[in-house]
Amino acid sequence: MTSRIQNKQMKVASFFAGCGGLDLGFCQAGFDVVWANEFEPHCRATYIRNYPNTEFVLGDIRKINPNTIPDCDGFIGGPPCQSWSVGGKQKGLDDERGQLFLKYIELIQAKQPKFFVIENVKGMLNAKFREVFEDFVNRLDSAGYDVQWTLLDAVYYRIPQNRERVFIVGFKKSWI
Repeated sequence: MTSRIQNKQMKVASFFAGCGGLDLGFCQAGFDVVWANEFEPHCRATYIRNYPNTEFVLGDIRKINPNTIPDCDGFIGGPPCQSWSVGGKQKGLDDERGQLFLKYIELIQAKQPKFFVIENVKGMLNAKFREVFEDFVNRLDSAGYDVQWTLLDAVYYRIPQNRERVFIVGFKKSWI
């Protein structure tokens, strides 16, 4: 007698979805993106064309009630990077866009998915933002996640450009 293991497709919610670049990677890895949020209206048509089965919510993440986000296994997203980028003004949390990172963390805390992925620019690791970055990680740890982060460069993943990004990944301590 052989046992059959059912392959349950994990469901994710996407934040700061844009046209769906991060979502594409998760779909290719076998995840089901069931819900997505984006603020920029010009991304909507492309996103819906690429992901017709995903519920797309156009609007400000600060106005999202956590109860309207469907239960899912994971959250994925890359909050706006301009506040942390060396190419920007580097205002951090003094920039309204920088505060969106905190809203994303609040939604993770409220919904408690099994895992999350956060992508952002290397500038977050600069000494200027070290305390803020550590605060982000501590908030996620306090919410019950085993949090790890790393800096990756796209050039090492067959992308023809140096594009360094910070990836923060967390798994519910009770799940692992």
